[in-house]
Amino acid sequence: MSPIIKNVLLALGLAVIVAVGYAAFFRGDDEESLTSTSATTGGGEVPPEARELLAHLRELQRIDYHDDILSDPRFTSLVNFRQQLVDEPTGRPNPFVPVR
Repeated sequence: MSPIIKNVLLALGLAVIVAVGYAAFFRGDDEESLTSTSATTGGGEVPPEARELLAHLRELQRIDYHDDILSDPRFTSLVNFRQQLVDEPTGRPNPFVPVR
C-alpha cells in the first residue's frame, strides 16, 4: 500500500474517531435518557447496581438549593479568626546527602 493511501486512511480514521467522540461528548443529556430503563439496558431488566445509582440520581435531582443563607444577618456577622502563619527556617537543601 502506498504511503499516500495510508495517510488518507489514517486521516479518515482519525476524523471518524473525533466525530464520534464529539457527538458522544456534546450530545444533549436529557433527564429521561439518564433515568429510563430502556436507555440503560436496551429495554431489558435493570441491574441492581444501576437501580441503586438511578435512585440516588433521582434523590439528587429533587434537591432544591437556596442561597438565602448568604444574605442572612447571622451569616454576614461571622468573624474570621484566621491567624497569619510564620515562615519557619527550612532544613538542608538535600536531606539525603550524608552528614559530615
